[in-house]
Amino acid sequence: MTTRGISNNNPLNIKRNPRNKWQGKDEPPRDKTFETFRDPIMGLRAGAVLIVRHFDRRRADTVRKLIRIWAPPGKDRNPATAYFETVAKRSGFGVDEGLDFHRYEHLRPVFVEMIRFENGEQPYTPAQIDKALVLAGVQAPMRSLGKTRTVKGGTVAALTALTPVVAGVADAVAPTLPVLDWVRDNLALSLIAVGVVVIVAVGWMVWARLDDRNKGLR
Repeated sequence: MTTRGISNNNPLNIKRNPRNKWQGKDEPPRDKTFETFRDPIMGLRAGAVLIVRHFDRRRADTVRKLIRIWAPPGKDRNPATAYFETVAKRSGFGVDEGLDFHRYEHLRPVFVEMIRFENGEQPYTPAQIDKALVLAGVQAPMRSLGKTRTVKGGTVAALTALTPVVAGVADAVAPTLPVLDWVRDNLALSLIAVGVVVIVAVGWMVWARLDDRNKGLR
């Protein structure tokens, strides 16, 4: 059975407030108590924006502080203690650990586990979560291209394929071009130069793919 939050495309169950002019919300709303959105991405975005806003304006810089604002204890409410303890445990942070919700690596785990706690499930794909965070102004840090598996794999494959080619060319022409004796004798250095070109080319492809994903094109 679909929960109210998922059905409303508002997985963090943001309450209706006429002062909040959320992008992509339904007009008129489909729920008398909670905001409703036309698209799940925009509902996810609104939740992320609100978390960052609480961090900026109300110093909600720990899981405990954030959840006490989000779901304050009281009658007919989710017990705040169970909420923040569950989110902290599942996100890997301490309940009072200092966090910066402008940082992707802090916001995303807490955001995902809040969705899970609010709805009993987390049905959104990593791409949907990341796109919503980008729209909220929080983007994943770019990994060093030299450390990515794509670049490493491409470099190794290219060097493996080029080794016999470079060696063969050097052996064939060395008698007429003495300078290539050095290339043959220093094959590793020669391949490093080729590898640099390969890394740049593969790095460009990786960057372009990440850029397209962040823009919602993939």
